[in-house]
Amino acid sequence: MNQKINIKSIMKFVRQRDFWNKQTESWSSVEDILNDSEVILSPSKLKFVTSGNITMSEDLITKLVLRKINSIICNIYKVKQSNRNYITQDLKTLLHDDTPVFIIKTDIHSFYESIKNKKLLDKLSREKIVSFEIIEYLKKMISYESVGLPRGLNISASLSELYMRDFDTKIMIMDSVGYFARYVDDIIILFYTNENLSIDSAEKELNKMILIIKKELAKLDLAINTKKTNGFYIPSKGNFYTFNYSNKSKGCFVKQKYSSNNEICFDYLGYRYKLGINHKPSLGIAKNKINKIKSRIYNSFLLYKYDNNFRKLEIRIKYLFTNHLIYENDSDKLYGGIYYNYSQCDSDGKFLESIECFYSKTLKIFKCNLNTEQYNKLKKLSITAGYKKRIIETFSYSNIQEILSGIKHYE
Repeated sequence: MNQKINIKSIMKFVRQRDFWNKQTESWSSVEDILNDSEVILSPSKLKFVTSGNITMSEDLITKLVLRKINSIICNIYKVKQSNRNYITQDLKTLLHDDTPVFIIKTDIHSFYESIKNKKLLDKLSREKIVSFEIIEYLKKMISYESVGLPRGLNISASLSELYMRDFDTKIMIMDSVGYFARYVDDIIILFYTNENLSIDSAEKELNKMILIIKKELAKLDLAINTKKTNGFYIPSKGNFYTFNYSNKSKGCFVKQKYSSNNEICFDYLGYRYKLGINHKPSLGIAKNKINKIKSRIYNSFLLYKYDNNFRKLEIRIKYLFTNHLIYENDSDKLYGGIYYNYSQCDSDGKFLESIECFYSKTLKIFKCNLNTEQYNKLKKLSITAGYKKRIIETFSYSNIQEILSGIKHYE
């Protein structure tokens, strides 16, 4: 693969959306942006801007160079991001099985911020697969002396996948492991036993596995997030057991007090999994995602109370309750919204009942701020209908920015 960085090679990575003018909501031409084809590219030309903990390319040249480098790394090292929908489909299928199984769910503490850049750059230099020029560009983005990959840049995701490759392989090839998935920093592992175990034996098996995980992560100077680490044991028959991770005694799993022995429940990648003794998993939306939707509903009404702009209130609620087109090209369309973000949930939509109830109560609270026509309009809106009927609404770029800037202000 051609690893040369020049205007001709990076121009292959131009996308139509690069020329969208947010102010005029119209398209510019390539010539309007790249009017100097004789520009000399070098690592020193890369420009970044950081806002909070998010880093972005400051200009189009930087964006295109990073896309080119990202393409090179992905192609040469066969780096591929995990697919959230595929992982969810796999778990739904596997949880139907009644073979005795252990589940460990954890994530990596401060993942991007903890990656040792020196280890990553040394690996690339030692293997001599990418060119010296590419490594020099990467050093402009991440130096030997610094720790952590910048969040917000697409190439950071690819570099983090490369950094984790040995860890992933080590866990996947273990004899007892039947399934392993990692989505960025979120990890889930299913491993099996041939017989139903006592609670003490199950606890020992879980602690053996978490110790291996911790040791393998330590080789990369990474650690588990103990607050988000849980273990589960599901026998073919008998009681189910849920274990919490405790920092006492150098860290180990202990049985969760007052947990139901007839089901397990956990959140992973935005979904809430429930599994009962019939071994038939039920999927809804994760608790923190449900709470975020409720928060945004309430914030929308608060904003209306202060600006008295019903059009904005109606648009905000429709945005939360329906779906919308994010972008399209000649061969594909990408949608977002309540259905497309959570398409693997149970089709009956019952998991949305708490949101419907919350919306109804909130609407009654703010009824005094609405006239009859406005109240009746909002009363007809339903997040369950938006999910089950996959209702599509059209929102312009300015609509979405206006919606999110408002409701996120109070979060």
